[in-house]
Amino acid sequence: MYSKKEESILREQFWTTFGQYISPIPSAEGIKINWINYKTGIRFINVKMEVQKGFAYIGIEISHDELMAQAFFFEHFKLLQAEFEKTVSEKWKWERNSIIKGKEISRIYLLLNDVDIYKMADWPLIISFLKKRILLFDLFWCEHKAVFEMLA
Repeated sequence: MYSKKEESILREQFWTTFGQYISPIPSAEGIKINWINYKTGIRFINVKMEVQKGFAYIGIEISHDELMAQAFFFEHFKLLQAEFEKTVSEKWKWERNSIIKGKEISRIYLLLNDVDIYKMADWPLIISFLKKRILLFDLFWCEHKAVFEMLA
């Protein structure tokens, strides 16, 4: 077991390492981007990456204050599901209604189970998992972002 401080240091080291691997890569539009804090340009559509003891997570989370608007945007993602899955080359989980930290959101996500942020031996697998998927999401987003901007 690690102390809270040691866990904090390991988490910081992980994200620093991840950033070093991915920061030299430009976005699909060819610009420099902060991959760890990926900005979609729409305040209620966020890309979240999380790594804990037991799993790594990447997801597109829709958290509009109005649940009907949130459902509307989720349904527009659903209309593009085949294109999304073609771009990312795999099936992600689609949930219209999820409760995360007490808030109802919609999300499209993928988990990598049986990995541990506190085991440095797992880092290459976790980094590869996140890197591949954030880059492919960026490719999808660059092609379809305008549709969501018009709807917002």
